[in-house]
Amino acid sequence: APDFALEDLSGRRLSLKDLKGKAVFLNFWATWCVPCREEMPTMEKLHGEFKGQGLEVVAINIKENKKEVRKFVDELRLTFTVLLDKDGKVSEKYGAWAIPLSYFINRKGEFVGKVDGPREWDGREAKAFFLQLLREKN
Repeated sequence: APDFALEDLSGRRLSLKDLKGKAVFLNFWATWCVPCREEMPTMEKLHGEFKGQGLEVVAINIKENKKEVRKFVDELRLTFTVLLDKDGKVSEKYGAWAIPLSYFINRKGEFVGKVDGPREWDGREAKAFFLQLLREKN
């Protein structure tokens, strides 16, 4: 997976390589995207269940200002990592033309899947997928 470095809502820079050794659920989204809003609570539930097992949920917001994104995150009480792609370059590199768009990256930093559109991330099938991803070693 191509590396990148973006700021979170507190101004801290995070790169993909900082997450080496963890499984990563990488989601591209925007506050105006209704399907994104609908899937975020299920992403939060997934995060709550698997964060202690090595899963990093990282949501990359595309080209919106920090104030708008902060309001959205606070409203939905999201606790997973939210990064700001202010100029859209990372989203472009990952081909995020339609959102939501999610990638799954194993502990070795390799792509293992991609999903266009919203999903129920706290459902049985999704949980089984993430458990399998977490069982894989570096």
